[in-house]
Amino acid sequence: MIARHFFAAALAAFVVCSGAWGQEGSFDPVDGMVTVDGERRFIIGSYYAGTKYAPERPMTEAYDELAASGFNVVHAAPENIELAHRSGLMTWTTVGAVDLAKLEETGAAIGAAVDRVKGLPGLLMIETTDEPAWTWMKAEARVAPE
Repeated sequence: MIARHFFAAALAAFVVCSGAWGQEGSFDPVDGMVTVDGERRFIIGSYYAGTKYAPERPMTEAYDELAASGFNVVHAAPENIELAHRSGLMTWTTVGAVDLAKLEETGAAIGAAVDRVKGLPGLLMIETTDEPAWTWMKAEARVAPE
């Protein structure tokens, strides 16, 4: 995957979700600022709600704590997007990765995952592969550089 294709896909995912919060969203290509509900938003996000070092507790409490601490975005599993939204958080979710050896199959799976979440009101962004050129525990690149 060429880097410009990845970034174009990431922007397309944002546009797909631009109905988040019932408004149009946008991304300024000059300064990278996101606009949601007609306002420029400085994103303060967290990969996690809660911690593995604390006792188990309901996700609603973890999302409430993040929102009270000033966060406005959290990574959430598709089944938790609505819970996070009720706490006042926008979310991003991960929908899978493209396997270059199984491009058609994994592409269809990603498309189906996007279709399941794209209309959810708390969804801000959809992520496919984090670190698209990196391969876990291997020295070689997942995607050859341009």
